[in-house]
Amino acid sequence: PVNPPPPGDDADICSGDSLDAITRLANGTVYAFRGRYFWQLGEGGALPGYPQLIENVWQGLPANLDAAMFYEINGKTYFFKGGQYWRFTGDAMDPGYPRSISVWRTVRDIDAALYYGDWDGKTRAYFFKDGQYWRYTHGASARTDSGYPRPLSHPA
Repeated sequence: PVNPPPPGDDADICSGDSLDAITRLANGTVYAFRGRYFWQLGEGGALPGYPQLIENVWQGLPANLDAAMFYEINGKTYFFKGGQYWRFTGDAMDPGYPRSISVWRTVRDIDAALYYGDWDGKTRAYFFKDGQYWRYTHGASARTDSGYPRPLSHPA
């Protein structure tokens, strides 16, 4: 990294502390985020040269993310924190972001996000918060699917 992290910071990916988010990008690279830092991951773990500061690469993206998700339908990566989300193409923030997460109407903030991909001829994304999950089906006009949220103990 350009500026090595100070000892005792969130910079040790193997510290045992949980990650804030993990996602891939359109080019297939996988990134893990914790605190102010991120790592590019490979088959053997974090690649050399990491961690790096989020602010030095992902301009405008805050630290301490809640979730991240690559959405294959549009090739964009979404990052979530509190009541806002950021949309990126590669490592560049798209114009007009951040935006309020209220666009999804029923979700105020989330703990995790997952793009499920094609299942039964439909593409779905899931948002998780406090033991519940919401399912969104592509083309559903940014509305949660009927019957959601559901408890995590209840299968889709």
